[in-house]
Amino acid sequence: MLVLGSWAVLNILVFALVWVRKTGSTTGYFAQMNVLWNLVNLALAVSGWLDATATPEVALSLAETVREQFSIEKILLFNAGLDAGYIMTGFFLQEKAKTDSKRPLLLKGYGMALALQGIFLAIFDLLLCWLHSQHAAELYGLL
Repeated sequence: MLVLGSWAVLNILVFALVWVRKTGSTTGYFAQMNVLWNLVNLALAVSGWLDATATPEVALSLAETVREQFSIEKILLFNAGLDAGYIMTGFFLQEKAKTDSKRPLLLKGYGMALALQGIFLAIFDLLLCWLHSQHAAELYGLL
């Protein structure tokens, strides 16, 4: 959650400045979507961190630990699928901007931001899944 929260704070700070300076341009819309997207990321990171640190550690049996391990990996892989959807939607919006006469700057800027955030989240979720699978390999040695 620290990585996600740090990414969110960095994006909010940097892109808030860009948004203010470039309002109404593709760059401004790109920055706007990044700020809005990362407000959600920050809320998720803070919530996850508070939940993880506030919950007292409970000793799980080996079977319960393995079950939790599989559950986390499935969630991360599902999230990676959603991330692919964000990336594709971002590319779609960028293509749509080429033929849209009403909001081409907004569509292109938002599309670029969705693709960027989707790529980061895909890397983040797949890396976490890989790290959890490495931990699972250690658990399997105990079975």
